[in-house]
Parts: sequence; structure tokens; C-alpha cells
Amino acid sequence: MNMLVLVRSRQDLARTRSDLSDFFALRWQLSAGQPHETLLGIWVAPMILSNPPSVLTGHNGSGSALTVPITETVALSGLWTICWIDDSPLKHGDSPATRLDLLSLL
Repeated sequence: MNMLVLVRSRQDLARTRSDLSDFFALRWQLSAGQPHETLLGIWVAPMILSNPPSVLTGHNGSGSALTVPITETVALSGLWTICWIDDSPLKHGDSPATRLDLLSLL
């Protein structure tokens, strides 16, 4: 599974980095033997942060429809939200999606 981080503002990036560093260190300790997740990007998005989507929809670079479910979210006081995404639509199909395709869905 991959993830995106939504952050309220640029001013919150330093705090978010510190919080996420601690969060992922603990998560890594507790998930010994589990495959590690990939952080696809950090998006400064105050409007999205207040009501994170449950699915990202749009089109990939070749114009094919693309739907990427968000399977889980974790948030801290409206500063940041981690969204775990079901990345199988990014890997399969006639024309696999790229990170740019995913970011264009935001």
C-alpha cells in the first residue's frame, strides 16, 4: 500500500515532518516483518484536509478512467492527514498510471 500526506499549510510542514517521523518510527517498530509503505507525496491542501476524500477519480495520461480508493486515513488535529491508497489501479490495466496521474486526481 502507498500513501499520500495532506498538510494544512506550508507553515505546518516542519511540524508535520517531525510528527510523521515519530509516527513512522513507531509504526516501523510495531510492524516488524511487514513490507514498508511508500510515501508518494505531500500535498498542501487546506480545503481537502477538512474533508478527505474516500476515493480519487479522474483520468490517466492516456485518457483512461482512473479510480483510486483511499482505504484508511489517520489525522492529527487538522494539521495533517495520511491517506493510504489502494494502489492496484496504478499497477494494472491496459495503461498503468503514473505518480503524475495520481497527483492530477487531487
